[in-house]
Amino acid sequence: MAVCLDFLDSGKRYASIVFALKYCFSRGTIHCTFEDQLQDPEIDTRFYEYDFDLALHVEAAKFARKVAGTAPLKDVLARGHNPGAEVQTDE
Repeated sequence: MAVCLDFLDSGKRYASIVFALKYCFSRGTIHCTFEDQLQDPEIDTRFYEYDFDLALHVEAAKFARKVAGTAPLKDVLARGHNPGAEVQTDE
């Protein structure tokens, strides 16, 4: 996955608010499918296999926005990047 950092200005300081699901109900698998050990394994991430994981992730994003919109952070944060301010629904 490529991440575009064109919006960053050299010489400035940046901070991020990060949230992650530590114990998801969805569980992926990794299997060796070839006799040759140098072949890539078969990976099935099964992201959001359970609706609860997605709902919890959405709530975590809402909470991160709430934290970012509360003083003193809101006074020093310029803008959100992903998802941007134009995203206002859970869809």
